[in-house]
Amino acid sequence: MVPINEISFLSWHSGDVRGTVPFAVNSGFDIKYHLCKAAILGIERLRDAYPGCRIVLVEPLISIHGNEDADWSHINIINEHQFQAMDIIAGRMCPELGGKENNLDILGFNYYWNSQWEDGTGTLPWPEQIPRRTRVSTMLRDAHNRYGRPLFLSETGHFGDGRAEWIEEVANECCVAIEQGIPLLGVCIYPVTDRPDWDDLSSYSDCGIYDLDECNNRLPHIDSINAIKAAQLLIAASLLQKQDVGVL
Repeated sequence: MVPINEISFLSWHSGDVRGTVPFAVNSGFDIKYHLCKAAILGIERLRDAYPGCRIVLVEPLISIHGNEDADWSHINIINEHQFQAMDIIAGRMCPELGGKENNLDILGFNYYWNSQWEDGTGTLPWPEQIPRRTRVSTMLRDAHNRYGRPLFLSETGHFGDGRAEWIEEVANECCVAIEQGIPLLGVCIYPVTDRPDWDDLSSYSDCGIYDLDECNNRLPHIDSINAIKAAQLLIAASLLQKQDVGVL
């Protein structure tokens, strides 16, 4: 069960860039604080009602880069912000909220092409001509080293012609993570069916495993489906070679 999805993104979107709260600015951490408080209480109530339930915390997985003149202490600090919600829920920050380490059960991380950017400049290009991006396997390893819990990619995917190539790249990185002993439990492709653009509901994003025609009929994106089938075989082979990746 997921008490509150993507607290970090919701806090930034609602509290810093006026995404859903038009008057809110520079209040992202305040919103994060109260959402974490609600999540901690929610976990307690869930476990009271369903003692055997599994708790899933889902947050964005990002990597912020700096240019050659960057203040790297600043870059390191803003990269750490992605872990604040999990740290609070675990009691590592803001202990007055009653967070506990055992609140960290299964950890989900959402990762997309725009999850890596240069501070002050914008999203790093993908596919890359000049490699700059942090490898996904490295990001997963860092998250696991921080928390020591089983994890999975709870959302990933791309749009347009890059969908299949993205799935192939992510699958290869997942295999690297598995070979490194990271207890990676799975990968969720999002969305299954194409969706409208967040800011223009009349424009679809060509981002699903299935596209939609003008009558809302599902049209399979064959390249994506073939890439998913290949990824399943590839990851299954890695799991068979690495039997100690951790179990639920």
